Amino acid sequence: MTKKLLSFILPIILITALFIFNCTDTVNDKTESDGTDETPAPEKVSLPTFVPVQGYYLTVGSVSINCSTIGTTKYYTIDESVPTVSSLEYSSPISVMDSMTIKTRAYKDGWTESDIATAYYNIATKRDMVSVTGGTYTQTNGTESFSHTISSFSIGKYEVTYELWYTIYNWAISNGYNFENQGMEGHNGTIGAEPTSAKFEPVTTISWRDAIV
Repeated sequence: MTKKLLSFILPIILITALFIFNCTDTVNDKTESDGTDETPAPEKVSLPTFVPVQGYYLTVGSVSINCSTIGTTKYYTIDESVPTVSSLEYSSPISVMDSMTIKTRAYKDGWTESDIATAYYNIATKRDMVSVTGGTYTQTNGTESFSHTISSFSIGKYEVTYELWYTIYNWAISNGYNFENQGMEGHNGTIGAEPTSAKFEPVTTISWRDAIV
């Protein structure tokens, strides 16, 4: 009786032991895989920013590049090429005396480099000016006449491009000046719109009052 019972129970014990062993081995394999095979992706450097921001200016002087990620090294270009670690290293504000495009990218050891940040600074070009002396002037057509008084002012010697007008107009508006018209790029531009590839066309649809302001 005892032999028959053992011959019946023993195979069950062996099968159960094998099952437990295989399960334990599978769990161990999974634990080892989770701990050693998966490497977290490196963090990415934040996009750099410019101060002042890009735009149209009468003068800028210099531009600073900042990055919210601590411990970065920033590289930049001013020839519209893609910045790399072989480009100019940023260490102090960049002098901006004429119109230019600045591109920058920030790097940090062990991190993924930032995306490229781009800023375009459009600086109004100085033009030859003519001074008009203020006073009271009389106009006549031979039979009728009228007088008007004006203050002294300066006016461009040559026609004003829409690019130059747009730059000065936006600067003046932000400093409290008022105009009758926003101006238009050439003969078929959009009134008050940003300059396009036709930016060297003369500004149109402005009055003498706008020009004197």
